[in-house]
Amino acid sequence: MEIEIINKTKTYLKFELKGIDHSFCNILKKQLNLIPDVLTATYRVDHPLTKKIIFIIEGRKGKTSVMTCLKKAIKELKETNNEAKKAFKKIKI
Repeated sequence: MEIEIINKTKTYLKFELKGIDHSFCNILKKQLNLIPDVLTATYRVDHPLTKKIIFIIEGRKGKTSVMTCLKKAIKELKETNNEAKKAFKKIKI
């Protein structure tokens, strides 16, 4: 995965993700929108064959920076993934 920041302020972050599909973006978007300091998080795919995704995060003024919110969301997703791995290991088939 490659990330290129297009525009960044304390309350706004626009970046491009390359080599990622909707699955990852949907999970990240959902996790970001659960953070109270995030006003909105969304993404768009310019063309399905390029796998070029533009992600936009807007934060609430006077609150935690959107970059900090992004890091928090990624950390939470990693923790959730680790919990899921542990749960799957316990399943006996």
